[in-house]
Amino acid sequence: MRRVIWLTGVLPFMSAFLGVLLAIMVAIPSIGEAQQARIRVDDFAIVGENGADRIRLQTGPSNAASLGMLNSDGQMRAMLATGGPGGGGTGQGAGLNLLAEDGTPVVRLGAVPMGAEIILRDAQGRPRIRQSVTPEGTASIVFLDADGNVSWSAP
Repeated sequence: MRRVIWLTGVLPFMSAFLGVLLAIMVAIPSIGEAQQARIRVDDFAIVGENGADRIRLQTGPSNAASLGMLNSDGQMRAMLATGGPGGGGTGQGAGLNLLAEDGTPVVRLGAVPMGAEIILRDAQGRPRIRQSVTPEGTASIVFLDADGNVSWSAP
């Protein structure tokens, strides 16, 4: 009687248990490897409580990519970007741009193929102070009047 119980009950149970365990050991690593912790989109927005975009992640052609932060009205206030026109059309530029409440550019801190630059603008978005460093290490600062003419510079 014991032999019948063993052969009809315990042995099939153990075989099934070991088979499931083996299947899990083989399947679980491949399932885990197949999953990627990434989202693939060209444009991604985080929306505020009023439905307006508040954070925008975008990729563009070539090296272009940006992270934009917007106010509650959807107006861009700060942007961190790379590969855009700041690189002289080469796609090698990168920069941080700060904008006024109305979207007027106020500050730019950037790296361009010609070196690095900081541009401070007036309330109308006109460049007024431009600081730069060339790839060779030469530094300069230029003060501009409202028409864009140099009013003071060093060196």
